[in-house]
Amino acid sequence: MLAGLAAIDSRIKTRTGHLWEEVFTNAAQHNSLTTVAIGPTWRGNLVAANAWSSSHGLSHIGDGQHVGFINDFYDDEGWWASAWIAVYDLNHDSKYLDQAVTIFNDLDAAWNSTPVGGLWWNKKHEYVNAITNELYFSIAAHLDNRCPNDRERYINSAQAAWRWLFSSGIFTSQRNVKDGLAVGSNPGATEIVWSYNQGVVLSALTELSAATFQDLYIGIAKLIADAALANLTSADVNEDAVATLRDPCEAEMWCGIDGATFKGVFARNLAHLHSVSPEDKYAEFLRNNADALWTRSRDQYNRLGLVWGGPFTEPAGASMQCSGMDLFVGALSQLGEWNSDTESAKSGIGKRSFNARTGRLTREFFGLW
Repeated sequence: MLAGLAAIDSRIKTRTGHLWEEVFTNAAQHNSLTTVAIGPTWRGNLVAANAWSSSHGLSHIGDGQHVGFINDFYDDEGWWASAWIAVYDLNHDSKYLDQAVTIFNDLDAAWNSTPVGGLWWNKKHEYVNAITNELYFSIAAHLDNRCPNDRERYINSAQAAWRWLFSSGIFTSQRNVKDGLAVGSNPGATEIVWSYNQGVVLSALTELSAATFQDLYIGIAKLIADAALANLTSADVNEDAVATLRDPCEAEMWCGIDGATFKGVFARNLAHLHSVSPEDKYAEFLRNNADALWTRSRDQYNRLGLVWGGPFTEPAGASMQCSGMDLFVGALSQLGEWNSDTESAKSGIGKRSFNARTGRLTREFFGLW
């Protein structure tokens, strides 16, 4: 989230410059020893609760055997790789890109090792889920656009990952991505549709489009985004009937610690897609959800709530704040409110430019396009 904000505001970039090295050094010392504390039990039905515990962090307990940003969970590794790519895009320090490559190598070594292809969620082979495979796809596509000396490897991996996702049965008939497949010793409720699974694939397809010069992938990304906006939004808690993004766990007002970040992941990746191929409906969605969160689900201390359409409720932990701020960054990135900053204006961040290949105007929010 901070890297995304720094990418569109040079003042934030300056203020957070020290942070990347501190996290890079210190987090690696604790990564493999972390035990996720979840607080109160999510009170969903038994099937849904099983899915939550199997695929969303309740058993993310490191064994202390790994170092750096490699641990027992391939999805954890994928999130780190995504973060370091974002930092590399900010400062172009090769050590962050090298770390993403190191993480990708660990994922790639396990590719196609499940009975149905793709990647396991963890190294105990308990589940084949969407997010792990989407992250693998996304990282491969991002690296292809940043590692010119190894492009063939990354483009082949990205295309293989997309073919697997498309043909695996992980998409519903409504073009939503479900949580996973009924494979492994503890697959949980695979049919649940979470917002973040609709998000990561958007930037993966966007990056693949840039790598292959094929707009087909942008079109597919928009079909997935449109399905999410149609099927994962609700206006029933808003006086003004604004359709805000919802996750199924919100009915019980508890989404665990990691689950509360999911909607922010979707917003961040929708903004990435929108930055390359703008759509008024995506801009409106980001703006309306950000307005709803700010006016309806914020307390007097500026803490952000779980339900973006309000009302604000406790708890309001770090994951809710990160998710909400991801939404704000996504909304700001397409509004261009930082353009009054002279340094940003000089750098060209946020300006619209003509893409000769696609014949479209695009916004250079992320310094990539």
